[in-house]
Amino acid sequence: MRKWKGLVLSVCIILYLSACGNNDTVNDEIPENFTVGIICTSGSENNSSILYFDENLNQTGVTYYPYATMGESFYSPVVYEQSLYVVPQGQANKKDEKVILQQDLETFEIQNYSLGQIAIYGLSVDSSAIYAVNNMNGQSFVSRIDRTDRTVKTAAYDDLYISIVYSYQDRLYAFSSHSTPSGMKGTLHCLDPITLEELHRIDISEFGCDVYSVTGVGDILYFVPMVTAQDTFNQVVCAYDISTEEKYSLQGTTQGNGLTGGLPPVRFSM
Repeated sequence: MRKWKGLVLSVCIILYLSACGNNDTVNDEIPENFTVGIICTSGSENNSSILYFDENLNQTGVTYYPYATMGESFYSPVVYEQSLYVVPQGQANKKDEKVILQQDLETFEIQNYSLGQIAIYGLSVDSSAIYAVNNMNGQSFVSRIDRTDRTVKTAAYDDLYISIVYSYQDRLYAFSSHSTPSGMKGTLHCLDPITLEELHRIDISEFGCDVYSVTGVGDILYFVPMVTAQDTFNQVVCAYDISTEEKYSLQGTTQGNGLTGGLPPVRFSM
């Protein structure tokens, strides 16, 4: 059995340049062990790779993929139950790929899940489904791919930009933003993970919007709004308590808004 420890995957987006050098030989070198993986990709050529390193940062292998823009700088690839999930969006001027890639990190076998939508981003995975977002012509789509029969269900949102979805504790959470006369409005949507029916919305505008990073610990969702309601750069980590529906920013991260929280800092991968 191959050894791997809590794989960390970084994304090196190299748009309109060749990906990680000139790959004359495209034979995979399957690693026997690895701790870190780095995705190297190109926005102009169907040429991507993952480099594998051990805990001492010695390279132990490399695998190649005939895709452009494999992964995005705003979103870390998802590792769930010893499989990697990543979106190959296609060449940067098109972003016309319509699949989600799953790679088993034990066998390195690959499966493709077809979504039927382009410009896919914001992945989340649970035991029953793969969730993703895409945005076209001012309309955002939240999609669910059943992992058993691969059927696709989609919910559409007009005049909202959904930045990410996150499956946690039998719910699917989506973060959105949109412009209003008084400034940017941020919203946390709680959805049924099977039907995608919206159960309720939580206004998070006081903290900001454009959330690209979220993680769940216990009953708390931690999230990072990238901009304020005034559309300026934000420096705050926020929390939403699923059980009490309380929302707050964490102590020591606010910008003079008087909001504090009593929980320790949470580490995010941006």
